[in-house]
Amino acid sequence: MRRIGFMIVFLAIMIGTGPALAHADLLRADPPPDAMLESAPAEIRLVFSEPLNADLSRVTLRAAGGVPVETPPAEADPNDKTVIIVRPGDLPDGLYTVSWEAVSSSNGHLTKGSYTFTIGASAATNHNAKDNSGNRRLTNLLPAPTFSGDAPVKLFAAHDGAPYLLTADGHLLLPGPDDSWQPAPFDARVNEVYSDVNGGLWVAADSGLYYDDGSRWQPVDDQPAAGLEVTHGYVFAFNHGSLGLMEQGGTAHKVRHLNTPLPEATPSELVMLGDHSHALLLDGEVFRSLDLGLSWTPLATPVPVSTIAVDADGKLLAAAETGLYTWNRVDGTWSAPQPLPAGGVPVLRVLSDRLYALAGGRLYVRAGGAWQPVDVPGDGYLTALEVQYPATLWALDASGRRVLSSTDGTAWTAIPVKIPQG
Repeated sequence: MRRIGFMIVFLAIMIGTGPALAHADLLRADPPPDAMLESAPAEIRLVFSEPLNADLSRVTLRAAGGVPVETPPAEADPNDKTVIIVRPGDLPDGLYTVSWEAVSSSNGHLTKGSYTFTIGASAATNHNAKDNSGNRRLTNLLPAPTFSGDAPVKLFAAHDGAPYLLTADGHLLLPGPDDSWQPAPFDARVNEVYSDVNGGLWVAADSGLYYDDGSRWQPVDDQPAAGLEVTHGYVFAFNHGSLGLMEQGGTAHKVRHLNTPLPEATPSELVMLGDHSHALLLDGEVFRSLDLGLSWTPLATPVPVSTIAVDADGKLLAAAETGLYTWNRVDGTWSAPQPLPAGGVPVLRVLSDRLYALAGGRLYVRAGGAWQPVDVPGDGYLTALEVQYPATLWALDASGRRVLSSTDGTAWTAIPVKIPQG
């Protein structure tokens, strides 16, 4: 019954947003998608293609890591029923996700979608400015599209075969036969997925942490999980104000909730360094643990950090609006910032000792001390990048609804995302 219920909901969304039916499309937004703002906006204004039912439509806001932001209810513009407004109040610097549900007043059809903007990014607003090395930054940016709720926008590498996909409204898609993807029998909003070596699937969702051993979904923890990471045979779940820690291998092991250095924040990333210590990104600050998260030491980053990664030598990388920093674990200092590709703070991944960056819808590789564009087939907008062990790079073209794979970053195979209906 749970699978049937999920399929009904998913198909209703697919049908309700289909091009053959009249519905309220998002025409423009203020702030616009991928905007970089010096200060918090007084209001978030969304303009749709037709009048809305304001009582049924809504706008929600989430901070980095999926943390909900309390805002007053969205209101219709009294002078224009195609416009809905939310006034978020004071917002600290950081990345924010706007999610909307628009119900047409003419026929009741529902559309959904989301986009992001950043506050405190004045250093990156001019993509034609010179970077820290004095060189002009790459400027071949793509316009950021707005994706419907059913569009796949994230991917997660499977232990073997095609990746798992996640739609803009948090529905999980499982790889199926004949290069197709099936909606998962899972009715909670999903935030992150991890496929383990045993063929099991870990899922971080708004309703908690779950594990699928191939036969059934098992609840592991009821604390909302904004994300997860698996290292050293342990699963770390990103809870608000804590890390959920358990041994990998099923639900028989009890979850232990570990305090984090900032109890009012939700962890956004955790990586394992070359010395087997762990680094945690928490509200723009980076901390290090030598004992699986039992204690943490601040690494005193020079600026607020947006994302962390580990390079081919096991060194900690921290990306910020001002550039890419490398941490020296011998003397505990950070390097001078190195330039990043244009398009905002990127997703960073390492394949075969080469550092790749996904920014502004395009893919880059670090070569010869500079970022070089990677020639990916098609003219789509890339939204996700992952590495599948031992040597496959996966990218998701959300606008073209394709996944692309490569073992060398040069030759690519494109697979259309097919979702059987019925």
